[in-house]
Amino acid sequence: MGFDHNHSHRRDTPVASSPNNPDNKAIARRWFEVFNTGSYAIAEEVVAPAHVRHDPAFPELDAGVDGVKSIVAASRANVPDLQFVIEDQIAEGDKVVTRWTARGSDIGTDPCGTVVAVMGVDIARIADGRIVETGADWNALDLLHRHAHNVAPHLAGVPL
Repeated sequence: MGFDHNHSHRRDTPVASSPNNPDNKAIARRWFEVFNTGSYAIAEEVVAPAHVRHDPAFPELDAGVDGVKSIVAASRANVPDLQFVIEDQIAEGDKVVTRWTARGSDIGTDPCGTVVAVMGVDIARIADGRIVETGADWNALDLLHRHAHNVAPHLAGVPL
């Protein structure tokens, strides 16, 4: 995937998937259903026990399904109506790239529940029908900057 340069947790066996595997795309879409529904059952179905997440916004995330559950719980506690919309998806081999937009009412830092939206990209690596590794690139800083404007207007001119 390009995240783990020593490939210590990669499998050396060939991946049994076509260059554009629709099954892998469906598995990657289920990842977003976990966030949209808050369903830990879906997480247990599609996330491998040794799953590794690379996300600069959550650098201390635990590995495996428990780590995914914690990020889902935190996300939905702050944005209870969180919904990811898949804008585009490309699959090749064992990887699926998904471009997404997430929206919801933020009650975590804004008691009024201002609707926020953020765009990002996830890359999922899939083996044996489960997501073994994900990496995210999304504009967390922009989201924090908008919070500063909504929650603390006196910070509007202060760069984050």
